Amino acid sequence: MSKLPTDEQMVLAIQHRKDLFTSRFVSNKTAVWSSMDNWYFKHICTVLEHAKRVFETPVDELVSKS
Repeated sequence: MSKLPTDEQMVLAIQHRKDLFTSRFVSNKTAVWSSMDNWYFKHICTVLEHAKRVFETPVDELVSKS
């Protein structure tokens, strides 16, 4: 039996990390974000969303996409 997490567990973990990041980033910033704050926030959220989609997509589908 594999000790690796399932794809579903990975999706949940990534979503949890995104939720934690979002709430903590927002609570640690002032009401006015700099352009760098905005870029960084969007970038991290996008990376986590893409990682989540990788684990939501069957490997055979990932391989067959051109």
